[in-house]
Amino acid sequence: MQIHPQILLYLLDIFQRTSTRQYFNFYSSTLSWNREDIRSYQLRRIKDLLAKAKKNVPYYRNLLKRIGLNIDNISSLDDIKDIPPLTRDDIQSSTDELISSQYTKDRLCKSSSSGTTGIPINYYQDSNSTSAGTAAGYLAYSLSGWHPGDKSLHIWGNPQSVAQWNKIPSKIKRLLKNQTNLASTEFNDAANHRRLYDKIKSKNFTSIDGYTTAIYELAKFIDLNNLPRLSPKFVFTTAENLTELQREIIKKNIGPVSDLYGCGEINGIAIQPINEEKYLILEPHVLVEVENTTETYKNILVTDLDNFAMPLIRYKVGDLIDGVYDSDENQNIKYSYFNKILGRNSDIIDLPNGKKILPVNIVGGTLFRKIGGIIKHKVIWNGRELIFYFEVSTAFNRERAIQLVENEFKAYNVSIRVETVEKLLPDKNGKYRYFEIIK
Repeated sequence: MQIHPQILLYLLDIFQRTSTRQYFNFYSSTLSWNREDIRSYQLRRIKDLLAKAKKNVPYYRNLLKRIGLNIDNISSLDDIKDIPPLTRDDIQSSTDELISSQYTKDRLCKSSSSGTTGIPINYYQDSNSTSAGTAAGYLAYSLSGWHPGDKSLHIWGNPQSVAQWNKIPSKIKRLLKNQTNLASTEFNDAANHRRLYDKIKSKNFTSIDGYTTAIYELAKFIDLNNLPRLSPKFVFTTAENLTELQREIIKKNIGPVSDLYGCGEINGIAIQPINEEKYLILEPHVLVEVENTTETYKNILVTDLDNFAMPLIRYKVGDLIDGVYDSDENQNIKYSYFNKILGRNSDIIDLPNGKKILPVNIVGGTLFRKIGGIIKHKVIWNGRELIFYFEVSTAFNRERAIQLVENEFKAYNVSIRVETVEKLLPDKNGKYRYFEIIK
């Protein structure tokens, strides 16, 4: 029996000592706000965050003094653009200085992230911050019609998370949430796919969420074997870039797709609801900007409006988007939006000849469907050549693959190599990267 969403959130908050329900209800109330309401709230919130950071956070006390920013003089969100972006290097080198003196580390939730940039960082959140991030994720899902407590399948691969699944608190939480967990690494072995498909099919889940690649592998298996389509109302992809090919295959074989954008440090940044092209920014929770450059795709800067324990202000996440745009008159929800996530800025190839390659636009999968016989692919740039690794079936045509790749990259004047391999596997946490730069 499904628990009423409000009762469920209330019980989860008691069990976890969180305040997710309070944040979720507040965020939900903002769906009717106009642009003035939203910007006014963000301005009040950022000024409060800066004031407390200046008083209690050594890093920001020194930074704000150095740049001479008077918080009392901030009258618009544009006035914070003089604050230098916070980078992963800054977090790595100044972790302790970024923690508010109102907290001790043992009172905070510590997490870590190496992302895909190779820069490992530790970050800290208090209960309010983790509650806000969870609530923002719930709000994002709700924009497609999902409700807390819907029967769900959660496909994940973070080793720290998976290690907790057999513990009693995790089991109780899943029971309350009506959620089944499945490790994404299960999809690494094709021999598992039929068993996983049958198991998922028999459960009749209302929603499926998790790693994009794992969900795509399931959808591709269904497609290749002409199996009956799964029938969840919602499929929420996250943690990895969603390509148009993946969206198409998932929608065809599993269900309608909604793509959630966030990061470990700041959950619930934006969502592309089902049947929507825009990524709506969850503005009661975050302030999103882009760096002022002439590039087509720009670094995204995110301020967590709810983390006062370790403020992340104008944080350079490392991803690229096309821009930030005000809502238009046709939007029912007046949140700002962006149209496209390009992926990590570290994934841009700067060629010796001065040209740039944006791999996600080229090697995300759509190109290689023209060849046939490709099960999986990966592209590596080693500073000298682009190496294309293909996991293939007997239908693969090597000569056609070489010709297609060489034609596609002819304008870049770059060396190309094509290799076939027996198996391409994700990394240890289940994520799979289609593109990698080896420096």
